[in-house]
Amino acid sequence: MYSVVGCPDCESVWIVESEPATTTCPRCGTRHRFDGLRKLARADDKLAAREARSMIMADRMAGEEGADPDSFAEMDRDIENRRSRPPSATPTGSPTSRESVVRSAIRTLEPATEPGIVSFAIDHEVPEEAARDILERLVRAGDVTESEGQYRLL
Repeated sequence: MYSVVGCPDCESVWIVESEPATTTCPRCGTRHRFDGLRKLARADDKLAAREARSMIMADRMAGEEGADPDSFAEMDRDIENRRSRPPSATPTGSPTSRESVVRSAIRTLEPATEPGIVSFAIDHEVPEEAARDILERLVRAGDVTESEGQYRLL
């Protein structure tokens, strides 16, 4: 079991395996009791936990309307709302559906280059700047790799 947790001191979000007594924030180095941390998401495998963390970070960076990225309580409610919503209810143009368009471009295009991915995203109603930001975010999160100008999903 993996948990995505948030640091109340610096607001970093990271993945913790199992349920240790304590865990250390990778950003600020503060040691926290695991049972005292807010669990933003839980997953049975590491890949699902990474995807949940990526979604949380993307939402924070996108600054969704009405979201307060400084509030873990608000993030927790948003996650619960998203879980209770059927997949087809994901709003068009939301960061999640935009990310799925960028991921689809990487899977579909051969070679998957930045200009091609951005063009694909624009054709699917994702703004150019948003497509570039999502691509960069996916690379930073370790979900996508770039080598010699070509991208692929990990």
